[in-house]
Amino acid sequence: MPRDFNDIDDRFLDLDFPSQPQYVRGYHDVPAFNDLMMRSSYEDAVGVLSDSEIREATEKIAARGGGASRAVVMIHNQKQEGSCVGNGFTGATETTFAKQFGKANAVKLSPISLYDRIGSSAGSGAAVSDGIEEAASRGIVPLDTPENKQRFSLVMPATGFSRRMPAGWEEAAQDFKVAEYHIVKSVPGIWSALARGEVVVVGRQGHCIYYVDPVIIRGSLAAKYANSWGEWGDAGGDFEHGFGYDTTNAVRQSAGWAVVIRSVVTPRFMLAA
Repeated sequence: MPRDFNDIDDRFLDLDFPSQPQYVRGYHDVPAFNDLMMRSSYEDAVGVLSDSEIREATEKIAARGGGASRAVVMIHNQKQEGSCVGNGFTGATETTFAKQFGKANAVKLSPISLYDRIGSSAGSGAAVSDGIEEAASRGIVPLDTPENKQRFSLVMPATGFSRRMPAGWEEAAQDFKVAEYHIVKSVPGIWSALARGEVVVVGRQGHCIYYVDPVIIRGSLAAKYANSWGEWGDAGGDFEHGFGYDTTNAVRQSAGWAVVIRSVVTPRFMLAA
């Protein structure tokens, strides 16, 4: 039987972000005439599934224990910085990398290495359009971990806003760039991407998160997402915390601006292997 998420903790369902103690406003709307909005939409480029196809795919994902949530590499913690856009795109890029190349080959990445380029201060927040454009054009630096220090010539921490990026960061980041992405402009588009196992970065109520799975909660569709608030939220993937759920009403808010990350570049160290 497909799993029905009737036993979820309601504290993490359709969360009112501004009411939470961890909340720091960090998501800015895309300007109405931003060039990003002129790109081909996900709906046009890839297509929208029917309701029955979405439901069937969701049940299959539940039966195998989850979709993209199983590829989440880590639950980030932005602490009191307004860096949710940097964290959202970093988590989505890591997850897509793990899906594409296997979780054993996944690399943890530095959210602050992205946010440093798109924010103006630790608490300023950032435009979501800048987040995806930077992730796609110049990439994200590996996170400062013992493993990454052994593998890569340059790493950066998870938090700690600084306007000065370290010398050589462009070289370190170019192996971790988004390759294919599309703007999503509708709720059916979001459901279709999730049903296909793709990751969707969204913004609502001044906060940025990324959807990983379509799930069925009390008979209705919902989107499971990974958050960047550390030890917060429901279990998912390999983690005991970090996840929340948006039903259709909340997803409708998120559909005002959303992007599907479909693939990442193949890093040079894999091409050389």
